[in-house]
Amino acid sequence: MRKKITYVSLIICVLFFAGNMSTVYAWFADYGEKDNYFSVGKNEVEIIEEFPDPEIVPDKFVKKQVKFTNTGTVPCYIRAKYYFSNDEAVRYTQVEFGSEKWKQKEDGYFYYQDILQPGEKTEIFITGIRIKKDGILPEFFDLTVYTETIQSDQHKNVYEAFGKDEIQGGRQT
Repeated sequence: MRKKITYVSLIICVLFFAGNMSTVYAWFADYGEKDNYFSVGKNEVEIIEEFPDPEIVPDKFVKKQVKFTNTGTVPCYIRAKYYFSNDEAVRYTQVEFGSEKWKQKEDGYFYYQDILQPGEKTEIFITGIRIKKDGILPEFFDLTVYTETIQSDQHKNVYEAFGKDEIQGGRQT
């Protein structure tokens, strides 16, 4: 009788494992695979300058046209700033600007009001420099233009994109 119970128990165990083998196999063998392809947009601008060989003399306009092209893959907002290499250049020159689409804020940056689409150019930022009549300039000086861009998606305007309050009519909004 004992042998019979042992065989029956063994058969029940074998049947139990055989019946659940597919479930156990599925637990260890089931997997899925999905490729997720994505790309990162690139916002980038290139400075375009037209600066013929200037003769720098007092009370003369020196042409230096500066604008920017969006060479990236996404629409972006742009802001720009300029610097002179020395204080004499700051004192004895006057920078002349091109378009009303560039608005200067108290932080010194000029903000381009439109979204710049890929491949698109801004309107002229700087048209040139006027040397003042009483100016005594150093023999050499540099005018450096610095830009920053930010992707335009999910921003209402250029000021919001760069985290600034818009100024309208002398009041902050």
